[in-house]
Amino acid sequence: MSCIVLWLAIFDSRIMTVVANNYIFTAVKLKFMDKGNDNPRTLLLVDVQWLNVQVDGFVEYMQRRIGRKLDDMDFVRLCVCALLDAGIERADGTVEVGLLDDSADGRLHHAVPADMSGELDGYAYDTMVGRIAFSLTPTLGLSSVADMCMDLAGQLLQMKALRHLVVLADAATCQAVADMVDKADEAPVLVRFANDGRETVDGHNVCQLAYPLLNAFGIRPEELD
Repeated sequence: MSCIVLWLAIFDSRIMTVVANNYIFTAVKLKFMDKGNDNPRTLLLVDVQWLNVQVDGFVEYMQRRIGRKLDDMDFVRLCVCALLDAGIERADGTVEVGLLDDSADGRLHHAVPADMSGELDGYAYDTMVGRIAFSLTPTLGLSSVADMCMDLAGQLLQMKALRHLVVLADAATCQAVADMVDKADEAPVLVRFANDGRETVDGHNVCQLAYPLLNAFGIRPEELD
């Protein structure tokens, strides 16, 4: 089954402001119209179930280490920090975030916003790196997250517009995407986020997920001393 990205275009009047960890983002609800008119140059793909597992482990460890209960993380800020760590200080056009979900409840763990279908899907947030637009793609039991990652990235690679591809997923999924990127005529910069300490994966950059998580949860450096 081919997974079609619903690229976000025309705005309506619905506005939502999200406040978390002292950061304010204004979200504009978008309509899924004129799909594909604007080919994104920056794509962030998130395996939601993989991320939830990483976040659960991070929260359990950090609460023991710093001796306090963590507030929910600012998920938009997590995405911003991931983009900054990937070397994207200012995006060229809107950053598209594909939330690939095969979970049962459709929620992000320990996060604000948490309800992906109600608070993220179809919304765009104005941030320091530019506008970030979210699109939720559930697997519906018809495809794996790895297959969806490759399908979505593959469609944009064929358009030859993609310049940065950032992936939050397990090593096997990231390697499969990397193999596909290596075969592209005009390959984008690929950055993978992981917790395994490796610096590269077949010549592509690997960043540590812990650093964006520390920022998104509002953990101060002195708390780690």
